[in-house]
Amino acid sequence: SVRGADLKPLGSGFLVSAGLAITTAHIFDGVFENRSHLNTKSMEPDYAVVACQLVEKGSHVLQWSVQSLFQVPTIDMDDSVFDLVLIELKPLDPQTDAAFSAYRYRKPVLSIAPPEVGSKVKGYGYIESRVEGDLTSVPLWNHRPFCSEGVVQEIHFPKRPLPGMSFPCFEIDAFWDSGMSGGPVVDEAGRVCGVISRSMEILDGGGVSWAASLWPTMGIKVHGRTMYDLAQDGVVRAEGLERVRVTSTSDREFPDVAFDPNDPPYHP
Repeated sequence: SVRGADLKPLGSGFLVSAGLAITTAHIFDGVFENRSHLNTKSMEPDYAVVACQLVEKGSHVLQWSVQSLFQVPTIDMDDSVFDLVLIELKPLDPQTDAAFSAYRYRKPVLSIAPPEVGSKVKGYGYIESRVEGDLTSVPLWNHRPFCSEGVVQEIHFPKRPLPGMSFPCFEIDAFWDSGMSGGPVVDEAGRVCGVISRSMEILDGGGVSWAASLWPTMGIKVHGRTMYDLAQDGVVRAEGLERVRVTSTSDREFPDVAFDPNDPPYHP
């Protein structure tokens, strides 16, 4: 986030299409006054929020201006806010980044279904970020990437029954640093199957972590179209759409999203 010349690193995230990225909602807690600001389907920040995309093994940084935040719908009306947002991005300096523009269009394959219990997953993010300079010049972004591997212990469906985390997620026996929040969780097939949300270190040096499941993101509305629509049209690459049902209702801002956990998992 940027207030005047003050730049404050927030967390991690990843592109799902050109100009669209996913991250966690809680990294914005210290930026906006309270979480209620994220309950609407979109929002225009009143100050700059910049997303950095590292390319060429970190030798170059593509800078994006965050234009809007789109909230993931809750599963039930009484649920806590789902810890994911879709952010809309606009190139901050397209001329400087022209040589690396192809990176803006790379997009991962999203696994709509959570991974199976006992399978291995990897979480990626940045455990340390420092910024030197300000946006009036050319800031120097220093990031420390990290990857941690673990095994899926439990799938929380339809949601984890605890205050503050009552949304679909899965548990992993790994520790992910707080700076990794919003980073992708990747399965053994290389698909993004979740997003780093919470982590807790335990006494023996290990940890336990939770990743938000991706199937509820299909109900996010972006300028009148759902993520489900974008995935069907190939704007977002996703596998497992046949296990999701998205239904619009007259009494809710967001459509209802249902997921069939009994359908056999997809194996490429």
